[in-house]
Amino acid sequence: MATMVNDLVDAPAARSDTANEPWLPPQADGSCPDSHLIKANNNSGIFHVPGGRFYDRTKAERCYATAANAVADGYRPAKA
Repeated sequence: MATMVNDLVDAPAARSDTANEPWLPPQADGSCPDSHLIKANNNSGIFHVPGGRFYDRTKAERCYATAANAVADGYRPAKA
Protein backbone atom coordinates (compact mmCIF):
# COMPACT_ATOMS: atom_id res chain seq x y z
CA MET A 1 0.00 0.00 0.00
CA ALA A 2 2.83 2.46 0.81
CA THR A 3 4.23 1.95 -2.67
CA MET A 4 0.89 2.95 -4.19
CA VAL A 5 0.77 6.16 -2.17
CA ASN A 6 4.37 7.02 -3.04
CA ASP A 7 3.72 6.37 -6.72
CA LEU A 8 0.78 8.79 -6.66
CA VAL A 9 2.65 11.49 -4.77
CA ASP A 10 5.73 11.18 -6.97
CA ALA A 11 3.72 11.34 -10.20
CA PRO A 12 4.07 14.73 -11.95
CA ALA A 13 0.29 15.07 -12.29
CA ALA A 14 -0.07 14.82 -8.50
CA ARG A 15 2.09 17.89 -7.89
CA SER A 16 0.55 21.34 -7.64
CA ASP A 17 1.74 23.70 -10.37
CA THR A 18 0.63 27.12 -9.16
CA ALA A 19 2.70 28.93 -11.80
CA ASN A 20 0.00 28.11 -14.37
CA GLU A 21 -2.86 29.46 -12.25
CA PRO A 22 -4.06 32.92 -13.37
CA TRP A 23 -4.64 33.95 -9.75
CA LEU A 24 -4.19 32.62 -6.23
CA PRO A 25 -5.66 33.65 -2.90
CA PRO A 26 -3.39 35.80 -0.74
CA GLN A 27 -1.52 34.56 2.29
CA ALA A 28 -3.05 35.16 5.74
CA ASP A 29 -1.25 38.50 6.12
CA GLY A 30 -2.53 39.84 2.76
CA SER A 31 0.76 39.33 0.95
CA CYS A 32 1.12 37.35 -2.25
CA PRO A 33 3.22 34.27 -2.97
CA ASP A 34 6.43 34.78 -4.95
CA SER A 35 4.88 33.25 -8.07
CA HIS A 36 1.96 35.74 -8.10
CA LEU A 37 3.18 39.12 -6.85
CA ILE A 38 0.48 41.37 -8.32
CA LYS A 39 -2.07 42.38 -5.64
CA ALA A 40 -5.69 42.94 -6.67
CA ASN A 41 -8.41 44.59 -4.61
CA ASN A 42 -12.02 43.57 -5.27
CA ASN A 43 -13.67 46.73 -3.87
CA SER A 44 -11.68 49.17 -5.98
CA GLY A 45 -11.14 46.92 -9.00
CA ILE A 46 -7.48 47.99 -8.99
CA PHE A 47 -4.30 45.94 -9.07
CA HIS A 48 -0.92 46.95 -7.69
CA VAL A 49 2.49 45.84 -8.96
CA PRO A 50 5.68 45.50 -6.91
CA GLY A 51 7.37 48.87 -6.57
CA GLY A 52 4.09 50.73 -7.03
CA ARG A 53 3.17 53.61 -4.73
CA PHE A 54 0.64 51.69 -2.60
CA TYR A 55 1.89 48.13 -3.15
CA ASP A 56 3.37 47.67 0.32
CA ARG A 57 0.26 48.85 2.17
CA THR A 58 -2.22 46.94 -0.02
CA LYS A 59 -3.66 43.71 1.35
CA ALA A 60 -4.42 41.52 -1.62
CA GLU A 61 -7.75 39.83 -2.19
CA ARG A 62 -6.38 38.06 -5.25
CA CYS A 63 -2.78 37.55 -6.37
CA TYR A 64 -1.91 37.46 -10.06
CA ALA A 65 1.13 36.19 -11.91
CA THR A 66 0.79 38.80 -14.69
CA ALA A 67 -0.88 42.15 -15.22
CA ALA A 68 -2.57 40.69 -18.30
CA ASN A 69 -4.30 38.09 -16.11
CA ALA A 70 -5.54 40.81 -13.74
CA VAL A 71 -6.83 42.91 -16.66
CA ALA A 72 -8.56 39.85 -18.14
CA ASP A 73 -10.44 39.47 -14.84
CA GLY A 74 -11.62 43.10 -14.97
CA TYR A 75 -9.06 44.88 -12.80
CA ARG A 76 -7.28 48.06 -13.87
CA PRO A 77 -3.75 49.14 -12.96
CA ALA A 78 -3.22 51.56 -10.10
CA LYS A 79 -2.27 55.10 -11.05
CA ALA A 80 1.41 55.87 -10.66
